Formats: sequence, C-alpha cells, structure tokens
Amino acid sequence: MCHPPGMCPEVFGVLLLAPAAGTALGLALSACSSSEGQAVAAVPLALIPQIVFGGAIAKLTGVALTVAKFGVACYWVHEAITRLLPDDVMPGTDRAKPGPAIAAVFAHLVVYAAVAGVVVWVQDRRRRKPK
Repeated sequence: MCHPPGMCPEVFGVLLLAPAAGTALGLALSACSSSEGQAVAAVPLALIPQIVFGGAIAKLTGVALTVAKFGVACYWVHEAITRLLPDDVMPGTDRAKPGPAIAAVFAHLVVYAAVAGVVVWVQDRRRRKPK
C-alpha cells in the first residue's frame, strides 16, 4: 500500500475540498454566462489568477497578497496544505493552525455556489415573469 509522506486525513480532506471549490467557481461562471462560448472564454480568466496568486509559484506580498487572500481559493488551499505537512516534507514553513485556511477554502466554495444559485434563480424568475 502506498503511503505518501505527510498524507494524513486532513490533507486528504483539503484535497477533496479544493476541487469542490473549483467546481463551484465553474458553476458560477457558467451561470453568469449567456452562452456556452462565453463560459468557455471565461475559464482562463478565472483559472490564471488561481495559478498566479495561488502562492506556490512565488511569495506574495502587498496588493498581490491582499488579492490572493480575498479572491483566490488556491491561495488558501496552498496555505492549508503547507500548514498540515510535517517538517520533514516542508521544512521551514509556517506551522500556524490550518483551520482558518480550510475555513477560507470552504467560504470560497459557499460564495461561488451562492453566486451560481442566485444568478440561476434570478434568470428563472425573469423567464417565468408574465408578459
């Protein structure tokens, strides 16, 4: 059986939460788009900031750090995983409690899903409105 270093249930949970947040972001993009082509064109606009501001490529400071903390779920996924991994896997990293980072990923998931739900609800109400 394979046992990757640092693979504890908490890390596995974050790794399950991350694609759920990404899926919710995709649902929000799809709901806000008026056509399939528009939704496809919006995907890179949503994914590139997730990569650039995720915190794994370069250390973020100043405005970039603020943008990452408020608008990028990948930043918090990276923070949670980094805080959960043991020192022998990620030496010299901040060992703050991972709870706030995990909560931030969950908050992004909820916000993205709520945006998708509200947009679909509004569109449905407009469609059903008697003329």
